[in-house]
Amino acid sequence: MSIEKTVYILGAGFSSPAGGPPQDAILDGIWNLPDSPDIATHKISLKNFLQSVLNVDERKVSLEDIYTPIDRCLADGIALRGASEGELQQLRDSIGYLIAHAIKDRFSGSPPQSSDYVSAFAKYLVKLAAVRAEKAKDKTDASEAKKYDPFSIISLNWDILLDNALN
Repeated sequence: MSIEKTVYILGAGFSSPAGGPPQDAILDGIWNLPDSPDIATHKISLKNFLQSVLNVDERKVSLEDIYTPIDRCLADGIALRGASEGELQQLRDSIGYLIAHAIKDRFSGSPPQSSDYVSAFAKYLVKLAAVRAEKAKDKTDASEAKKYDPFSIISLNWDILLDNALN
């Protein structure tokens, strides 16, 4: 007996009703982060890259315009205007770090909006996943439990709302 699988694709609109930033506000969120020593180091690295390598104003560029040349060069194994593959990977990691902090700051810095739907969705997913755990309980062979795989989640976001709710 096969079970149907549902694939949930979470796009930019998933966290907006709960106060999540739209993608075009994430960079502003990064530049507005408080300059702790760690954050400041990553912000300086990003700003220097944007000005010296991409030759763009850090306040007038989109995330796509930053990620596209970095990812293209990493995929092709080439440098970008003097920035080595290693430097590009470090920069990509720094951007991800800054994005996570900007999103976290957005959620902690504003009054919570309606996020009941996130909690309800997380509880629903946990209930479905619990069936798999129950099927594996006290079994020496987990093959029946492994066959039970009712959903997958593809997130096109950087936000952590669902992750936090599942945790």
